[in-house]
Amino acid sequence: TCWPISTRSSTNARAEGPAGYYDVERAALAVIDGETGQAHDLLASTTADDHPRWHHWNGVLAHSVGRVEAATEHWRLQVEAHPEDAEGWLPLGFHLMQDRQDYPEAEAYFRRAVAQHPEHQEFRAWLGDALLRQGRRDEALVELTAARDLEAVDPRFAAGIDDLIAQIEQG
Repeated sequence: TCWPISTRSSTNARAEGPAGYYDVERAALAVIDGETGQAHDLLASTTADDHPRWHHWNGVLAHSVGRVEAATEHWRLQVEAHPEDAEGWLPLGFHLMQDRQDYPEAEAYFRRAVAQHPEHQEFRAWLGDALLRQGRRDEALVELTAARDLEAVDPRFAAGIDDLIAQIEQG
């Protein structure tokens, strides 16, 4: 089950205005600032109907307090509900790669992300990294080279892609 569970049913969502939306935005800021209690209270008073990234922020909150399974479930629900939102794919993929070190699952996940967002540099690079960590250097090089050729998300991230490519090419 997801955490926190809203105390409101989605049929009771605030139809009169964007208050729920702004509560989720305030919760996001609270999570970033480490105010997990405030974030929990704000998210518990809203539903996924109030904001397109409700599951994303519930996942970030749950992860920040050590509720990893709840975080994973929220991030999966985020991708299911809003696959068009590229940013919604990042936390679960990062979790699979860095926290769980489940490279085969991360590979499958990033293949889905690349299929949904083929021009997103980070997804293709993370796919290449997942392949590399499984010892599949040739496949990794193909994905990382393709990532390098896409529009850079961040210069530091692009430099990291170049570094991985250089490592592979050096053997």
